[in-house]
Amino acid sequence: MATLIASVIFLVDLNTDRTVAVSAMYSVVILYSWLLPGKYASIYTALICTLLTLIAVIHTVEISDNLSNLSGLNMVISFVVIWTCVSLVFIAKSSFSSLEGINKQLSDSSATLFEKVKELDEKQDEL
Repeated sequence: MATLIASVIFLVDLNTDRTVAVSAMYSVVILYSWLLPGKYASIYTALICTLLTLIAVIHTVEISDNLSNLSGLNMVISFVVIWTCVSLVFIAKSSFSSLEGINKQLSDSSATLFEKVKELDEKQDEL
């Protein structure tokens, strides 16, 4: 699904004037990468989106033979949006992973405590 969305954005980016920061829409793909397995999936996705943005810029510059200040600014905006999103997704995914580990430890500890309480209760019933 992420590949399909990235492909559509890339095609739109190739066929749009450089005065529009279409590449910023790659943020949707990066936010979607939250669902992909692996800790670094969002970083790999951002690298691909950055590469696609550069390809679109090079393609557009070859066609128009100049790079205006506005199109350069839009390229920078696109990179900032892409890498801000990847930073947020990476931080959130890492934090979520840490919380899962803490939750597992808590669950194991509570299971152990429950067993000890159950044993003490059985011993008390025998007396």
